[in-house]
Amino acid sequence: MAVEHAGTRQQFGRTIGFFQGIKHKLVDLLVAIELAEATVLDASGGAEQGSDGPSAAEVADLAAASWVLASRAAMTAAEEAIQVHGGIGFTWEHPLHHYFRRAKADQLLFGDEYAYVQAVGESLTAR
Repeated sequence: MAVEHAGTRQQFGRTIGFFQGIKHKLVDLLVAIELAEATVLDASGGAEQGSDGPSAAEVADLAAASWVLASRAAMTAAEEAIQVHGGIGFTWEHPLHHYFRRAKADQLLFGDEYAYVQAVGESLTAR
């Protein structure tokens, strides 16, 4: 939604996607989302391999890392998309506020990411 909006919204005679600040914001979001997606796929692929794949501890580490990266990517994407939309995304009339609320609810529902980061860190230092 943010990329589409940046390509159509005009400001100062140009689309806002022309401006470097918006370009950097959108590329950073793409990188965060792609990294989270790759980590989630690694975690799910490791879990599906069973005894032929990574150990249970490695799968747990991948799952924890994927939760942290996916949670951060979702919250950042929702927040930055609202900024690209100029704040209108936070109003009830725009569907973007649903994504923001869902990302925040998921963060609160599934727990503090610090616990997951700490678990991965302890696991890596134990190896």
